[in-house]
Amino acid sequence: MHLLNIGIKVGIGKVSLYGYDMDMEDLAAASNRTMGIRFAGTLDGGDLKFPVELEFATQEDTADNTTSYSADYSLASIGVNFGSSGIGVALETLESDDSAGKAFQTPLATGHKFLGWADKFLGTPSAGIEDTSISLKHGQGAHKFAVVYHDFEAETGSGEYGTELDASWAYKINSNYGLVLKYARYEADTAATVDTDKFWLMLTAKF
Repeated sequence: MHLLNIGIKVGIGKVSLYGYDMDMEDLAAASNRTMGIRFAGTLDGGDLKFPVELEFATQEDTADNTTSYSADYSLASIGVNFGSSGIGVALETLESDDSAGKAFQTPLATGHKFLGWADKFLGTPSAGIEDTSISLKHGQGAHKFAVVYHDFEAETGSGEYGTELDASWAYKINSNYGLVLKYARYEADTAATVDTDKFWLMLTAKF
């Protein structure tokens, strides 16, 4: 496995160029070669800050993968932060190569962080994914709140997977310990997925 990521500071943010070549000996179907570019930065509007993320990548089979395919990934995200609060909207797409029946894969990524806390898309469905999301965050003293709404659709065809609402509350007890409460509610639109509720209560510690 060969992973290369180069970051270059430019103006208001950073441009990253990356290339990942993965030869999975025990999971040949996940072997892939991915090349991409990403920009992340923040526009300064005085009392308002506007975080922006733009990313594009292309992926193809490699090594012993028996499925010949080519699929792209894209992300467009913009938000507005004011004080300790913020709102963001994003469109993330993992494309499907419908002729091959295979979509853009992320075998080293955590789908939990990006595609909903209910963990319905830890692997990309063969029809791909289009995830339109809206996020809200607010901090007040030792408290931090976050809410994210996802609308999941198939990238190929007209299928709709479902919607998800994620909410979290974090409380900083002191400089070392904290509490985190998380909830995820996924509502399925097709038989490909099922309604799911998940709940977490965590004690965190750092030293």
